[in-house]
Amino acid sequence: MEKYLLELIELGGLPSGLSSKDFGSKSVTRNPAIASLLLRTNYIERIGTGINRIKKAVDGNVTFGYDSFFTVVFPREKQRKTSGKTSGKIISLIEEDAYITIPEMATKLKLTERSIQRNLRNLQLTKMLKRVGGAKGGHWEVLK
Repeated sequence: MEKYLLELIELGGLPSGLSSKDFGSKSVTRNPAIASLLLRTNYIERIGTGINRIKKAVDGNVTFGYDSFFTVVFPREKQRKTSGKTSGKIISLIEEDAYITIPEMATKLKLTERSIQRNLRNLQLTKMLKRVGGAKGGHWEVLK
């Protein structure tokens, strides 16, 4: 399995009577009794629409496999590095209040304290920000 995907696996390939070329365009129920029961109890909305609904929901970014197992693979987007927007917001907060605390920044920016700490460390390493004094009584200085 790749690092950036979600893979769902179910025992059994395509239902009998469904060819690979008809997959997604023709509906063949694997277990009609269960499907009928689930439909009548409103656990499913419609029979035979799931594949196309999945494709539509993820803009076609899905892979189906149906040999001896039925698999659905959803690639996940890789996490991207921040564009610096958070750093800019942190600098703006510090310019407004040099004595602002990490928890206050986290609350205002709706981020975790760990995320704020990481951004502060990067700002200090790039010489854009400096801490003057200790953690309790100190303050921030924007260097730009």
